[in-house]
Amino acid sequence: MQCNQCGYLLPAGAPTCPQCGSPTPYNVGGAPPPSQYGPPQPGPYTPPPPQYGPPGPPPDPFAPPPPMPYAPPPRSGSGAGIAITVTISILLAVLLICGGGGWLLLAGIQRDNASHAQATATSDAQSTADSQDADATSTALQATTQAELTPTPFPPYSESHPPSGSDFSGTAQSILTNAQMASAVYSDNQPKTLTSTFSPYQTIYLSYKLTPGNTGYAFPKWYQNGDSGKWGKGVALSGRSGYGYFSATYYGKSQGAVELYWCTKSDCSDGQLAWVRTFEVTDS
Repeated sequence: MQCNQCGYLLPAGAPTCPQCGSPTPYNVGGAPPPSQYGPPQPGPYTPPPPQYGPPGPPPDPFAPPPPMPYAPPPRSGSGAGIAITVTISILLAVLLICGGGGWLLLAGIQRDNASHAQATATSDAQSTADSQDADATSTALQATTQAELTPTPFPPYSESHPPSGSDFSGTAQSILTNAQMASAVYSDNQPKTLTSTFSPYQTIYLSYKLTPGNTGYAFPKWYQNGDSGKWGKGVALSGRSGYGYFSATYYGKSQGAVELYWCTKSDCSDGQLAWVRTFEVTDS
């Protein structure tokens, strides 16, 4: 007979179930009463046999490792190429999911990319043009600066080739004679220290001798560094013999010359060239 609670096979006459301890009065003589828990349950649980078979042998610690699966090397290319490939793959997936809307999205992205590329090209072109303009401006400024620092060349002054281009007059040379450059003169106007080289702020003298019996005017015209010349103040001739001079002062380095004229008019509009004398002003 079986226990009504757990279905254990009861020994004959057992008042309780040896398995679950439930009272079994029905096992002590007479027929068992009907169980309120339904038909008897099967016996105790027996685990099913293992499905994986017997365990295998332990692994050999000295066995060589299994070969690694071969993976082909990645293709060479820039990170930008890989990013583009990934982007295209994503876009294709979007197209498959969204249908026609995906094509519109792709077209919009392509249009944006084209606009960005055009803007980049325009910016690069503008930057190149600006750089070229800056280089041209810099070159022009350098040329201007160099021109300002470099004196304009001019033919050297010569006592035989007047800066004015005038011809020498024999009459003027016979009236105004012995023209010389000096840094000092005596009290009677004769030249004291003959020189053609002067320092800045030093007085430059052009001394000359008068032939007696002549009247009129004597005028100087001073030239510096190839300019067109500047007239100095003239003096009237008294007809007596003696010495006279004209003077000037320069404040910087220069090459100069002075022309000596004899005139009959006070404005020297009819001046005749007698002599040309050259000089130099140093920078110290």
